[in-house]
Amino acid sequence: MAGATWDNGGGDHDANAAANYGGTDPAGNALIFDDTTADYAQFSDTISVESIAATADYTGAGDDDGKLDFNNKAISLTSDLTLANKTFLGGTGAVSVGGDVLATCANYQPETGTWTVAGDYDVADITDGHAGPNLRLTGSGKTLSAASTSNSLRSLTIVAGASITSDQTCWLYANGGGLALEANATLTLTGRMVANNVPVTLAAGATLDGADTLTVRNSSTGDGITSLDATAEITCDRLQLRAWTADATLAPGAYAPSGDMVADAFDGETCVVQLSEGTYTINSHFKLETSDTGATTLDGLTNDATLNLTNHVSVDASGGDINWTGTANLTGAGNQNLDIGDLANTIDGVSINKTGGTVTLTSGINVDSLSLSAGELDPNGQSITAGTIGAVDEFSIVDGDEAMTGVVVLCDFLRVIGDAENPLNLRGDGGWTLTVNEPTPTIENAIISGCDASGGEEIVAINCTDAGHNTNIDFGTTSPSDATVPMGAGLGLGFD
Repeated sequence: MAGATWDNGGGDHDANAAANYGGTDPAGNALIFDDTTADYAQFSDTISVESIAATADYTGAGDDDGKLDFNNKAISLTSDLTLANKTFLGGTGAVSVGGDVLATCANYQPETGTWTVAGDYDVADITDGHAGPNLRLTGSGKTLSAASTSNSLRSLTIVAGASITSDQTCWLYANGGGLALEANATLTLTGRMVANNVPVTLAAGATLDGADTLTVRNSSTGDGITSLDATAEITCDRLQLRAWTADATLAPGAYAPSGDMVADAFDGETCVVQLSEGTYTINSHFKLETSDTGATTLDGLTNDATLNLTNHVSVDASGGDINWTGTANLTGAGNQNLDIGDLANTIDGVSINKTGGTVTLTSGINVDSLSLSAGELDPNGQSITAGTIGAVDEFSIVDGDEAMTGVVVLCDFLRVIGDAENPLNLRGDGGWTLTVNEPTPTIENAIISGCDASGGEEIVAINCTDAGHNTNIDFGTTSPSDATVPMGAGLGLGFD
């Protein structure tokens, strides 16, 4: 193989000296480190070369045998860096590789330098050594194959316009530089990416996609998803927020993992996701989860955040604690299942304001307020407990004589208005319960059957049809002006 082969002929271990390559100047050359000698090599100065290949034969029994040391120097390669030798040491110096990096050495320690790589970066076979470098990938259609250790990289930047596939589990070093996708960069996950106690940023036009998971964990001050441009996209299979503190940042914006987005805490952990002021739109299945002694909190109230959910919503406490403050706005045009559990601390409020589709309750709900502005609700036989329930005529219940059968509704204030030309369907011929605690609850423009309201105040039914089997409902009112509506009953929907 043509190039300059290391022989340490000068005896001083200087990888910049021609005397240690049989008189061949290493600058601009293809450097080879093989079984010619096991003597360690250490660069004494900055150098630019064509390539470096340290073979598996460059090894030995001594501690320093087979060791290639960049020695904190800036090293530039126009082609490939191949490291199969016994030991590699990097340091603080910048490394630029115009081709691929392939490392399989027994002891790989690139340390804290910034590496800029145009080709593939493959260290998947590394099982020993310290965290990877601060890595900048510049290529298009290239692959990152990280080491299977808990400190795969100190930081990862996908530079502007680059496109990279990460095909192994990759852990970003705790308290390191984090994950950054520059403008119009693409990172495709076919292996899990774990941002551990570091920031994640996506610039304009950046895309994080693929069939695997981005886990953002152990986040505190300065960490989390700290910047998400309005034109950036997170569409990987899963976005997992694990074990956060309230000081961590989840940037406002649109989140659309193809599978789900989950905030969770394992045994003994806490996860507090405090939303910032602004608007969040989550277009994937949104989950809050814990296990056993874990505790998960979603705080949308402190900073008055707006949270719009266009897909399914679920809560799974599994013996732990779930707390959700603020209002969940169910929006969009698709069907949604709402499974937030009949827990007093589950959520403050639910607002349904959809351009299409049906919200189906797959568990009972217990909320401070339920606002029904537009769209369709399928109670699905579940219980509804709310401080205030308000609905307007753009809202409907699923069609059918049994739509309300088995439903139990308990609230303090009630004001529901259906469409005069298309009355609200509140029929449950098999029987349902409506209990209102405060005076003069009203339902307007509806067909009602099977409703037992005997447990609370009498319901004033305005321009409603008595379809039978109703108790404690006054159907004698024919005009809204005949009814007195309590203050606050409208839930901000324009009623007072």
